[in-house]
Parts: sequence; structure tokens; C-alpha cells
Amino acid sequence: MKTTKYIPIIMAALGLLMVSGCADENRCSGPDCPDVPPDFHVRSDYFGASVSPPYHYDYSITLSSTGRDTISFHPGYAGGPTWIETFDASPIALHRLYELMLERNVFRIMWVRVEDHPVGGESRRLMIVSDGHLFNVPPWVRDEEAIHPVYGAIDSLVPAAIWDDLWLRRERFIQDYPK
Repeated sequence: MKTTKYIPIIMAALGLLMVSGCADENRCSGPDCPDVPPDFHVRSDYFGASVSPPYHYDYSITLSSTGRDTISFHPGYAGGPTWIETFDASPIALHRLYELMLERNVFRIMWVRVEDHPVGGESRRLMIVSDGHLFNVPPWVRDEEAIHPVYGAIDSLVPAAIWDDLWLRRERFIQDYPK
């Protein structure tokens, strides 16, 4: 069960590598640089696999061009605690995320959902508001290789200290769960 704890960390590391490809802070400051829309808002949901209650978890990360970014972490299933942490993703990090989303064609009208997907496995979904439009990426899409790095990039915007704290709290939750 402990290996599932590393999935978001691995996703975050992959996303950080994708986002850090823009190492120059001023890389996109010219007229060809796509601006992050003022209404840019992202909600990324991770749902853990169906396992016994103390080992299940899910989380949602919300990012906005106006700041006040959050992660809501839920150990166990419904009725358990919810831990909410706030942070501020830098405007440059949001810009890099937006560029990655453009590169990966995330802003498309339709994502084709895979019909034969694993039942009970972990899944992700993404909701984005950009330029007055709502874009939904459902779980289990056919073009998984396009969206996978975006999830990692989103996870990487949550500071490592917050992830560390959430994982420690989750370990305590598992230890304290009634046997």
C-alpha cells in the first residue's frame, strides 16, 4: 500500500520537469507570448484506487490567475476529515502551466473517454475555465499521454512542504484508524 503514496510525488516530479523546461524567467515576455487569461481557473481532482478505508485518499488542487490556490486532501472515504492548505503559485509558474496546456492541446472541445477502463483504479479529472469557456477532461481519456504531464505540472505547483505535511498526516490517520 505504501507505493500509492509515491504516485503524486512522481507525477509532481514529472510535471516539474515539464514546467522547468522554461528555465528562463523571461522566456515568454515578447509579443508572441500567450497571456494567461484573467479568468484562468483550474481544478484537478485525483481519486485513489478502491482500497480499504484507511488507505484510500483523494485530493483536489485549485489554481487561479487571481491567487489563493488550494489543495483539499481527503484521507479515507466520505465522512472522514478534509485537510485544506492554501498556497500561492507564482504568476510565472501559472504561465508555464498555461503554455504546457496549449502545447498539449488541453483546450479542446471534446476529449474521447475510454470505454474499457479499469474499475476501481485511480483516476484523474480536470476542469478549466479560460477565456470565458469551460473545458472538462474526464477520467480515462483516450489521449492520456497528452494530459498526463499536465497533471504532474499541476501537482508540482503545490509546495513540497505542504505535500510532506499531508503525507505525514495521512500516515497518522492510517495508524489511528480503528482496527
